[in-house]
Amino acid sequence: MQRLAAVPGYKPLLAARIVSALMVWLDATVIFSLLAFHWGADATAAGVAASLFVLPVLVGGPFFGWLADRRNPVAMLFASYSARGITSLLLLIAPDLNVFVLLVMLKALANASALPPEQVMVRSMLGHAQLAANAGLMTAADQITKVCAPLIAAGATSLYGPMSGLWLSAGLSLLAIGCLVPLRDRAGPVAAQGTSARSALQLAPLMALLRGSHAVRVSFGCVFMLTATFGLYDPLLALFIKSQGLPVSTFGMLMSGTAAGAVCGALAFPRLYRWYGIRLAPPGLAVVGLTVLLPGVLAGSGSGMPEMLWLGLWGVNGCAYCLACLSQLVAIQQQCPRHCLGSVSATARSVQLAALVLAPLLGGVLGRKIGIPLVFALSGGLAIAGGWFWARCAQRGHAARQAEQSASPEQGGP
Repeated sequence: MQRLAAVPGYKPLLAARIVSALMVWLDATVIFSLLAFHWGADATAAGVAASLFVLPVLVGGPFFGWLADRRNPVAMLFASYSARGITSLLLLIAPDLNVFVLLVMLKALANASALPPEQVMVRSMLGHAQLAANAGLMTAADQITKVCAPLIAAGATSLYGPMSGLWLSAGLSLLAIGCLVPLRDRAGPVAAQGTSARSALQLAPLMALLRGSHAVRVSFGCVFMLTATFGLYDPLLALFIKSQGLPVSTFGMLMSGTAAGAVCGALAFPRLYRWYGIRLAPPGLAVVGLTVLLPGVLAGSGSGMPEMLWLGLWGVNGCAYCLACLSQLVAIQQQCPRHCLGSVSATARSVQLAALVLAPLLGGVLGRKIGIPLVFALSGGLAIAGGWFWARCAQRGHAARQAEQSASPEQGGP
């Protein structure tokens, strides 16, 4: 297998992707810090801003995926990074909180426009055997930037003031554009000639892939359940930690532990995927469920967990979550036809984000009715049950493929 670094154009694309990921996490850190400390936003305004940071990905993602299948993805990336830089500058001069929140939505929309053309570019450059290594490398880089971005934002704020992070984000957009210059003459649109525009925002391409690919069906089901589970328990995590008498610093430590676990999972993923293939996703779902079930059961029975055990569990949680999500990413990249890869990947993400929008509402209601520990226990138990179900499905599919392969030589014999 050819090394990724030796693939023409891969290093500039990887560099642009790393800068893009740093911009995303830097934006999230700076924007919500400014809402609290510069604009004095209340909980309602902060909640609206958080929703507007996710909503453009949910709504606009499929359109950008459809566009990436029909336009030059490099040109789309140029436009995306330019829009991200411009919105950072506009946030600097926002006259009031309402305009600032509206610009946050435009910033999120610009951020959402980058992922589909990146997926199309990766598929155009790499062979099937290289996709798992690429997914692990890019995810490790993304998680590292997730750890570094808050530190960079904090340093810039202490040295140059609260608005300096937005100047830095605008500068990073120029750096990302510079990384794309070597790619300007590469991939053109890959959609088949005469493709109808009617399928732009429809679920049909994704549903067709789910029906036709066992690997995508298993991984998508696992990640959908994983996203719903995450939505149920994660918004309640800080309250749960507080109720257990742990210090406020524990929450930040858990976030760092999750990112560190995800980096470990991303680095281990290429080898594990070569060994287990799509059978890697269901155990990832089940292990995440176990890490959520255990603290819920212990708290419900009146027992607490030491801080270090929390940290260890959330490191395992991040690793398992990463392995399941990367399994879906690679399955879609390998199994989806090139002419609709952007549409399918973006639509799959939007469907799963819908669960992430609805599940916290259910989790909040359940938390008030039955208590937060039982919400953790319930969501963890559902994830474990889902992992068992999809593991059975994955095993049946693997056994069927082995039976077909063993039957093929016999059918070809005399």
